[in-house]
Amino acid sequence: MDRPDEREEEELAELQERSLEGTPPPGWRPAQETVEAVEQPGEAVSPEEGYAIRGDAGDVGQLGEAFERLESAEAGHSIVGAIREHSTTTQFGPTRDDAVAQYDSERNEITIHEDLRDASPEVLAAHLAHEGTHVQWNEPDSIDQEYHAFKAEDEVWREIKGNQSDSQCDWVSALMARGEADAKVELRRLEPYRDLPDHWPPDRRE
Repeated sequence: MDRPDEREEEELAELQERSLEGTPPPGWRPAQETVEAVEQPGEAVSPEEGYAIRGDAGDVGQLGEAFERLESAEAGHSIVGAIREHSTTTQFGPTRDDAVAQYDSERNEITIHEDLRDASPEVLAAHLAHEGTHVQWNEPDSIDQEYHAFKAEDEVWREIKGNQSDSQCDWVSALMARGEADAKVELRRLEPYRDLPDHWPPDRRE
């Protein structure tokens, strides 16, 4: 290889100096992958556990711990299995009508309201149990499906809550204590569920 001339050596020295100063050389542009990584929320996947969590390191740690609590519950093990099987992504973020949590079947995403980032892993696990039940059913929503989602939330919450109290989870437990028939009547009165069929397909009978 020929020895670089004096001008090339000066240009090389300038590039090295810019590199040390953290200043990119003229004309430099980041790769498209870099741009996308900066513009989009981070996503971490735990190969050992088999579920995907989208968010920063704090979100990943918080939701990962919630999944551990959920899987430790007798009522939660199969729910975690369904979330893994469907490769459903979980994240914190805004929800429709400020719901506590929601499952978007088209995007295959569970979103827990961003205000719950500081909630305990047990509270988050209870909400994951509810939304994960919708993943399990994998069909359009119904009053029957909502009842079973709330039932799973209650079962997980009562098993793992210890001495904790949470207004939403405790309300769910009180609702489930009324029995299936009364609970379904109450669910029917709530705005999000008023137009749901009793079952899916609508003409299905118990």
